[in-house]
Amino acid sequence: MKWRSRFVQGGATVEMSPSTYVEEGGEIKFPDDTFVISRDKEGNPLSRYGDDIWDLTPYAVKTVKLDFYVVFDLKKHEKKNPLMHKIANEMKQLMWLFMWEPFHNSGLSYKPGTLRNYLGALRGVAEIAYGEHRSLQNIHESPIAFHKVFSSIEVAGSTRTVARQLNTWANTVSFISQRYNLELPQLFELKNLRRIHESIPKRSKGHSQTRTPLIPARLYAQLLSDSQKMVNDFLEVSDKLLEMMARYQEEPSFWIVPTHTILESGNPYTNWRTATFYRRWKDRFGSASAPASTEFKWTTPEEAVTEYGLTEYFEKHPISTAHAHGSNTYSWVGLSALLSAIQTGARTLIFAYTGQRLHENRVLTFGCLSSMTIKDLGEFPLIMGRTSKMTNNNYSEELLPWATSKEAIPAIKAAEKIAKFAVTSIHRRNIDELDDSAIPLFIGLVPDKQSSAHFNLPVSGYLESAEGRANFLKTANLDQSVYVTSEADMKELCDFDVYRNWRNDRKVKKGKVWPFSSHQFRRATAVYSARSGIVSLPSLKFQFKHLHIAMTMVYRENALFAKNILAETPDPGTHAIISDFMAEINMIMATGFKSHIVDSKDSLTGGAGARFQQMKASVYPKYWDSEEELAKAINNGTMRWEQVPTGGCMKIHTCKHKGIDDVLPCRSGCADSVMGGEDGLGVETGNFLKIYKDDIAVSLDFVDNKHPSARFIQQEIDAIEEQLCQQREVPNET
Repeated sequence: MKWRSRFVQGGATVEMSPSTYVEEGGEIKFPDDTFVISRDKEGNPLSRYGDDIWDLTPYAVKTVKLDFYVVFDLKKHEKKNPLMHKIANEMKQLMWLFMWEPFHNSGLSYKPGTLRNYLGALRGVAEIAYGEHRSLQNIHESPIAFHKVFSSIEVAGSTRTVARQLNTWANTVSFISQRYNLELPQLFELKNLRRIHESIPKRSKGHSQTRTPLIPARLYAQLLSDSQKMVNDFLEVSDKLLEMMARYQEEPSFWIVPTHTILESGNPYTNWRTATFYRRWKDRFGSASAPASTEFKWTTPEEAVTEYGLTEYFEKHPISTAHAHGSNTYSWVGLSALLSAIQTGARTLIFAYTGQRLHENRVLTFGCLSSMTIKDLGEFPLIMGRTSKMTNNNYSEELLPWATSKEAIPAIKAAEKIAKFAVTSIHRRNIDELDDSAIPLFIGLVPDKQSSAHFNLPVSGYLESAEGRANFLKTANLDQSVYVTSEADMKELCDFDVYRNWRNDRKVKKGKVWPFSSHQFRRATAVYSARSGIVSLPSLKFQFKHLHIAMTMVYRENALFAKNILAETPDPGTHAIISDFMAEINMIMATGFKSHIVDSKDSLTGGAGARFQQMKASVYPKYWDSEEELAKAINNGTMRWEQVPTGGCMKIHTCKHKGIDDVLPCRSGCADSVMGGEDGLGVETGNFLKIYKDDIAVSLDFVDNKHPSARFIQQEIDAIEEQLCQQREVPNET
């Protein structure tokens, strides 16, 4: 039987027809490299089976090329390795069968553009296979490959299309394999094929909107570290710097830039720019008569900087600006831009360490920093603010807490210092007459600017323009190349969401500065928190002030495939925030293990708990007696300990149940579960389960009791209470 191409339409001439394959005796042999895939209009071979790219343009309205190596993003002169050849050859085999085999999919013909889309779906699987050092033949053996594919089509902009294409691929491979007894890459197991098939009709158009891009781990850590350094540097000189800036507002003759010229007589002449002086006098004193300029002592920017001891600071954070006749080393415009950039750096830290929305950040006020003390754990910082997402009114009447980290404290202090200066010196208000709640934390730094809707004072913007973003990043780090999206960053994004077309994204471009925005930090907080395995879903839900846990799940989508920023950021020593946090987490784990396991007198149960109980009764490792040695073991990956509501978890990698169901899986035969041991901390059995219950119960105080989420939370509380009664073998108190 002769197999003819299924993509040549009626407009093509006989001379343009590709090669015909002759099937003999039901046995299929793939063509050799000379097999003609396409011809030009004169009938000359354009593409052959052995080519890296099959050009189908002569049969299409627009250019259509099937590139089998683009998935590997080869650099110029880079050699193809054996795995690349293997995967590319597998894709060629599948595409050739798709384009020539006459019976699959009811023998329908394909347009060249459709074939390109089907190859795109196949390339997504190939990219995952290459990242896992597997071929397409054994990709179905990977424990996470299908989950990467499935999660990506869940968030892809063309969800239905990709899902249908993958479903068609799986059916086609199965059909051809059985009909011709061919051993082809199966791509997916049967149970996973059903999941793709079942997902197709359930997708709604509203769910297919493009997600906010995830900031790559390197760029995320870089900006946080640079913002922290900028804020800390400012706090060291803030009193002197703001005093100098306040003096500028009060003294029109302060910070005057003179020009020096030579008169015709040959004598030097200094022009003190009296026009600038009189303009500033009018801004400050209105219509009051100004004294003669000769009565003033003029102070140059250089003299001002020296007087206030800020020379070294401005060497680290330059404020020079260029003009038509040269440049000013100390420019007031540059200084104002620096103050604005410090504000932006402080906001960046708050976005990252709270996950706040922009509108929630805008209504933060002077004095928003608070704290709470948790028994046995100490004091934790809170940011008190308002949201419009948890009430039926515009904004919550009561202040709501956002848990944050110690890194956010300097950010708030810096913002408050700037706000206090701006109220007094820029907006000319008596700060003693204003309540803290009337002062925006991130106040506008331009006088006479229109007040915001929530304050009788303006609020500054956040990265609202390309110019503002460029100024902030330049101030944060003089080496702008650190914010340029690299090939490694692009590969990280492709691995995170394989079916999003990152290479042709409208905003994210390789070789260009990453387009930071406020909502990106919100998503990064959700994804990296989820990936770390430290933050639970209920905690993240309340932190983000989501009314339904499903919305939090949307933000966390694909978190499993994002980099663990705490463990995988290259050279974490260059990022003090990440490094310190890792060390702190390791020591917390070590302390928890020693208290729960080593120091516990009660009998331990659970998969890991029973093993440890036997070891304690005989001989256990010497390093168990030292928290420092335990922390080292955790740091090098030989062990792990995490406190969970039921007791402890020893799983080295992130548990698939983490943050979704934190109780039942631990009590259902898990080999890594430790139950009991609370007496090592001097508390009763089930203490942490009770804390967990009380923790989620707090959220009921901030949710309308008629809202569906309130019923969801109450059901979870009731289930935990029942579990506590069974665990302690006491009557139900409720």
